[in-house]
Amino acid sequence: MFSVLILLTGSVLFYLAWDIYTGHKNNRIQLNKELKIDELKYDIIYLDEVLTMSARMGAATGNSKWNDGEGIQHIV
Repeated sequence: MFSVLILLTGSVLFYLAWDIYTGHKNNRIQLNKELKIDELKYDIIYLDEVLTMSARMGAATGNSKWNDGEGIQHIV
């Protein structure tokens, strides 16, 4: 009877340890995904600002190089 209780306790402790381990692993994976999404978000905002400024420069100067993309240096 005592050995059954020891086995049951060990099984429960193993399950809890495994659950904690996989939970931390999944949190780390999720954090990496969120960091990548944030990085892409800032890249998109930056490129939007560059294209907006190019359109404004084209409208302000009347120079077609801004509309053709020649006024924008290689960004990415």
